[in-house]
Amino acid sequence: MIQMIGCLYVYFQVMNDYGFRPSTLFYLDPEEGYFPKSTDVYNPNLPYNGNTNYGDENAKGKIEWLKTNSGGVDLRLFYVDRPATAWAKCRWTDGEENEGPRFYRYSEFTGKQICYTTEALKNAHTAYLCGIVCLQWADCVAAKTRSLSIAQQGFSNGWGNFGFISETLLVLIVAYVPFINIPLATRPLAFPHLGVPVFPWVTTLFLYDEMRKIYVRAGMKRKPTGQVILDGWVARNTYY
Repeated sequence: MIQMIGCLYVYFQVMNDYGFRPSTLFYLDPEEGYFPKSTDVYNPNLPYNGNTNYGDENAKGKIEWLKTNSGGVDLRLFYVDRPATAWAKCRWTDGEENEGPRFYRYSEFTGKQICYTTEALKNAHTAYLCGIVCLQWADCVAAKTRSLSIAQQGFSNGWGNFGFISETLLVLIVAYVPFINIPLATRPLAFPHLGVPVFPWVTTLFLYDEMRKIYVRAGMKRKPTGQVILDGWVARNTYY
C-alpha cells in the first residue's frame, strides 16, 4: 500500500509540475475537444482560449495520449471547456530563473514544450517507474530478515547488493537512453523528478518496518526448553 500510494503521489506531482492539476486529470482522457491551428496561442482572455478552430467539426476529436502524433498540441487550447484554474503553473518556463536545462522543458520527440502536452504523461509514467524502483530498495531492505534491524543484519548479501545496483542502472537506461525511449515511451526525467518526490515514501516504508521489527523482537520470548514463542499482537500477526 505504501508503494502504491507513493508512486501515485509521484505521478500526480510530475503532472502538476507540467501544468496538470490532479483534479483536472480525472475523466480527461475520454473528453473530446478541438484541435487548434498551429498558429493558435493559448490566451484565457480570448474566446475559446484562442482556439480558432472551435466549432469546426472537422477539427473535433480525441487526444491520443499514449502516442506522439498529438504530442505538440497545447491541451489548454484543445480542452476549451476547461477553465484557466484547471491548469497549474509550469515549473520550468523559458526566461525564468528556475528554467533548468532544455530537456526539463522541451521534448526531443516533438520539439515542443512538455508543459500542457501529452509529453507530460510520458514523463509521469517514467517517474512512476523510477518511484517503484526506489520503493523496491526499501522493500528489499525490509524483507532481508523477519526480525533483525538492518543495523544488525548489514549488507553482506552480495547478490542482494548486485540487485540494488542492477535495477538502478536499468531504470536509468530506460529513462535516459534515447533508442530505449521509443519502444517503451519513456522520457529523460528532470533531475528533481528522479527519485526525489518518492523519497519521503521510501523513508516511511523503511521506518515503518524497522519499528515493526522492534515490536517483533520484544515479543520473542524463549521458554526454559529453548523454544521461542511469539508474544503480543504485532509479533504474532506480522512475524511471518
